Amino acid sequence: MENFDIQEYQGLWYEVATNEPTLPHDCDCQTLTWKITSETTFSDTFYADCIERKKNITLPLKGKLSLNPTEAGNLREEGVPNMIYNVTRDPTSGKLLSAHVYSCVSDLFSLFSFQLLYRTPVVPMEEIEAAVAAGKAIGLQMHDVRITNMTACPWNSKK
Repeated sequence: MENFDIQEYQGLWYEVATNEPTLPHDCDCQTLTWKITSETTFSDTFYADCIERKKNITLPLKGKLSLNPTEAGNLREEGVPNMIYNVTRDPTSGKLLSAHVYSCVSDLFSLFSFQLLYRTPVVPMEEIEAAVAAGKAIGLQMHDVRITNMTACPWNSKK
């Protein structure tokens, strides 16, 4: 991916769509707070509201950065390949608006995960659908994609 610096990926992200097979289906409103912890490592904290369980999930994760600057988005999270394969930018400021992430959760069981992350909590449905279609078009396994019910999330500005 051209013109991508892993430093700019740091911070809070809202997960607006996913097909993560290990995430219980009653969990929604996911966020990810990501930061570089050394020249070779990162940490992220995954959070989700699980309504039916009346519980929330907070999962601290760690990983390794790519040592190849031309492959800055090629990461390993808890040993699992995790790739930021596309980003979109604000046309005026040039800052990251979204990150499209794909990971191989398990080669043994052919489990793959897609995450569509945005810097803002409310995203037009057309943008989400276009990102999912683009992933399918390049051959990613995009079945069972769940779109976050943004109106039910505590971070929604309309609440």
